[in-house]
Amino acid sequence: MNISRTLILFPCYQWDDFPRSLPDRQAAGLLAGWTILWHPYLLAATNQLPQWCRADQPTDQWENVLAILPTASESRLPDQIREKIITGGGRHIACYPTRREMLQHLEREGLVPTNSTTTTEGVSVEDFFALGYCYLQVQLMTRQLRYSTHLDQAVFEDQCLQAAKAFLNGEQETAKQMLQSCFDQLGQERDHFYSHDTHILEVILLAPTTLGTKLDEELARSVPLCLLANSKLIEELQSVNPGAFAIVAERLKQGTLSIIGGSHSDLPHPLLDAESIQRDLSRGLKAISDSLGYRPQVFGRYRDGVTANFPSHLKRQGFQGCLLAAWESGSYPEASQVKSAWEGNDGIAIDTLTGAVVDGANSDTFFGMGTQLGQSLDHDH
Repeated sequence: MNISRTLILFPCYQWDDFPRSLPDRQAAGLLAGWTILWHPYLLAATNQLPQWCRADQPTDQWENVLAILPTASESRLPDQIREKIITGGGRHIACYPTRREMLQHLEREGLVPTNSTTTTEGVSVEDFFALGYCYLQVQLMTRQLRYSTHLDQAVFEDQCLQAAKAFLNGEQETAKQMLQSCFDQLGQERDHFYSHDTHILEVILLAPTTLGTKLDEELARSVPLCLLANSKLIEELQSVNPGAFAIVAERLKQGTLSIIGGSHSDLPHPLLDAESIQRDLSRGLKAISDSLGYRPQVFGRYRDGVTANFPSHLKRQGFQGCLLAAWESGSYPEASQVKSAWEGNDGIAIDTLTGAVVDGANSDTFFGMGTQLGQSLDHDH
């Protein structure tokens, strides 16, 4: 099948009413369906960017069209449309829950070449998928403020197609330059409406059940990471997974990883006296320092349980900041901005982060990332 156009059927009428949240599986399928269409082979074959249309009123022109139907749109699609797609010379593909499965299906169907994830030095197919994802989120952030896009669509499309063709021809320098230009244009579009820097802190919550292969997979990634752990978990990690422990120690030296914590265990501090709290903090800091040669600068704990004069305890132990988030239960007061000074009842204060927490393992988090970033930037401003 010679593809002349690719499109996805969205469960909305226009960008303004694009869903801001979906069940995890539906969110994963919609993201997979949208980003897979930014595969460089499909871009080069169609010589145009992916398109979208309403699922309840799709186009009547289906000749050589590859149509992606996400699970979230199935209930909106009229029953006769599937037959029209086939009789009209198009191809209808139902969304798989992951992009990897989508790619494998397209390869089996002969719609993209096998082993199509081949990487040209400096540029990979994943970069094109990332571009498609960023394009979607910037469109949503723009519409959140009820503005129309200022993106020069013609220039963006031309440079994206140049990047795809250069990638397929092995011209890595050209592909890299064109892709970078596309990302820059999206960055300028975002800055036009949200002229503030965005900071996302990735925190990995350690637990006795996640010290094995799950942690190995996280540590294998090259991105900066933060581990939330008390000294008891660090000691257990050294015992059950010495390989991961060695990687943690090495990355701490390199400055690509930090530990948020400081206590020995998540004791119910409000039930303890001041001396017991200081003893718990001292023991935790000493254990981490002795085993990893690293002293945590930011305090954090998995379970809620701090006292009104906790800033003075942290200052006395040399902490520079605190991350207040009730990961498991309970709640903390919300400040007027993400970073604030937490002042105890004795007047001593410490810099504290209390930003919104989202689950990085949930597809809906990434589905609505643009909306969440927009809300956070508005709040901070």
